[in-house]
Amino acid sequence: MHKTTSHFLLLICMVFVMPAFGQIQKGNTFNTDYEIGVIPNIEGFMNLTDKEQELDSLFRQVARISESMEDPDSTRQEPMDFKNNRSRVSMEIYRNGKVNPMDSLLKQGFPTTCTCFVMDDTIFIKTFLGFLGGIGVDLKISKNTFQSGMFVYTDDAMPYKSALSDTIAKRAIDPGAKYQYLIMDKQPGFKKGHQLTGLLTITTNPFYEKNNQGNLDKIVLKGNIYFTCKVNTFMGRFR
Repeated sequence: MHKTTSHFLLLICMVFVMPAFGQIQKGNTFNTDYEIGVIPNIEGFMNLTDKEQELDSLFRQVARISESMEDPDSTRQEPMDFKNNRSRVSMEIYRNGKVNPMDSLLKQGFPTTCTCFVMDDTIFIKTFLGFLGGIGVDLKISKNTFQSGMFVYTDDAMPYKSALSDTIAKRAIDPGAKYQYLIMDKQPGFKKGHQLTGLLTITTNPFYEKNNQGNLDKIVLKGNIYFTCKVNTFMGRFR
């Protein structure tokens, strides 16, 4: 990752480091249909770690403060329920074919919030790691099919290219999924209030990032994303 983004993600990992739960793969295939069944190692995800309990407590405190300061004439928004709207992400970042040692802690997994919205017959799920730069995961579920993506963003430079031949570098990039696999514990309900729980495994297509010497490195991201989120109605632009 870009120097600033890498350092920020590394800091998050040091604060919210999780016990390693290993890489879970379903072969190197691009699946378009999701599976319904028993999610591997789901018990470990559903049991909140100490750090996740701290985050849950923090969000509850923020909700209480917001409620006490709320204008009674304003439209009330539901506070974030972290316990039921969260994800745990483990990731490997390959730079020129080798795992980036700076980002090795990403393999162990760390928690973040997860949002889930329904619009018509499609559910949109999103999780994001970082601030002023980071990595995000998008998931779109329609009927019995799904589409996933992983995007990278930095706020202090324009280091990314989709191909070596690109003449213009970008601040953000979504290379698309080369391999993807999704399993959920039950058939999703395309309505508000339904709880979705699943595991997404994704490998991105390669993209390119300018390193500190000005050269372009070939980057591939591989991630396992456990998630659970309560479906809400679509409000504004999702991404």
